[in-house]
Amino acid sequence: MKSNKKILIIRFNAIGDVVMSTIIPFSIKLRHSASEIHYLTSKNNAKMLKNCSYIDKIIPFNGNISGTIKELFKQRYDCIICLNYTLKSYLFTFLSFPKRIIFKSFKGTSWVENYFNTAKELYNDLVMPNRLCMHNEDFKSKYHVLKIINKYPKPHILINPGRLYNQIRQGRVWNIEKYMELSKKLLKMYGGTIFVNGSISERDYHMLLADKNIVILTGMYNLV
Repeated sequence: MKSNKKILIIRFNAIGDVVMSTIIPFSIKLRHSASEIHYLTSKNNAKMLKNCSYIDKIIPFNGNISGTIKELFKQRYDCIICLNYTLKSYLFTFLSFPKRIIFKSFKGTSWVENYFNTAKELYNDLVMPNRLCMHNEDFKSKYHVLKIINKYPKPHILINPGRLYNQIRQGRVWNIEKYMELSKKLLKMYGGTIFVNGSISERDYHMLLADKNIVILTGMYNLV
């Protein structure tokens, strides 16, 4: 089996899914370091992925579908791993004419496991990593965040409740009352501090959770 494959991963939007999908290039590089891995995604996600040492090239989609297809076609990919079920993703996948196409697996019990099993369809000798992490080379920002959260009692627990209107669309069927109940149980069991995170548009909704040992960081920091 050819080990030094040229691979393209396609995943747009859904920043959480993009983060979890990084187990694909991460696990591949651990066993097949000579493989060349590219990632096509949205501009915001591209900024987040820029420090991933296990991704060789980030391709931010600029809105030009035909231009992007031409660029992908020139790459002559051995395999495209398509993680989106959208017309745009299908166009990029099929019109790039790779030697092989792999779609997202649903054989696991979690999204990370599903993405890992997707990678195993290409290389069946992969081993699930014990730890998955993304590197942030912006040490100044990282130090600033750590300086703030380390003022609070440990352990530190992070939750992201989303926002009211996207509960069903994103599969987040819990309302804010459920998160209140969960937060109280977690604090009772483990103590420490709960941090609530999300985008600025979710802040007013998340402020309903504000309480002793529950800190609202929503809108203050981001992954990019």
